[in-house]
Amino acid sequence: MRADGTQVRQLTHGKSDDDGPAWAPDQRRIAFSRDRELFTVGSAGGPVRRLTRGLGGEAGNPAWSPDGKLIAYDYRRPGFSSREIWVVRADGSHARLVTRLPAVSTLPSWSPDGRRIAFQSNLHEGHFEIYSIGRDGRGLRRETRSAIDTIDPAWSPNGKEIAFSRDGAIWTVDRAGHERKITSAGNDSTPAWRPVLPH
Repeated sequence: MRADGTQVRQLTHGKSDDDGPAWAPDQRRIAFSRDRELFTVGSAGGPVRRLTRGLGGEAGNPAWSPDGKLIAYDYRRPGFSSREIWVVRADGSHARLVTRLPAVSTLPSWSPDGRRIAFQSNLHEGHFEIYSIGRDGRGLRRETRSAIDTIDPAWSPNGKEIAFSRDGAIWTVDRAGHERKITSAGNDSTPAWRPVLPH
């Protein structure tokens, strides 16, 4: 669909629900989840390509790396309540675990340089905070500190801040840990930064 609401078209035709769509940086493909697995489809529609195979658990929330070569996602193994952050190549090969935390870790968001992944996790004190980790699984860092759920991380295009939602408002935190409240409408969530357009 165009930004003005015209030219709406259906891209997938599966029998199950398709959700969590995420555009590839080159705008040629869209990743999404279906039946607890991940798929991609061309931006003009056509055959879908399965990325995850036989995991037996639940994969969701795909997020493309800035160079379009990797897709981060969260995954729950069968019989477990915890979720972890994983990364898979855009062709579906070499899926690997990034986090190893006894917690629910979800909603990955890439740093613009592709070196780190922000996510939300209830690792400490039972409520969600924003964390980041290197894409190689090293350098876990807690980005926010509060007494209530802090969710929906979105890394800024310049890499200097992470936007998130908390208590019905949108906030940001910079790389030094300084937080700033942006909105106060009482029911705001799921922040998204305006993309930086190529010159």
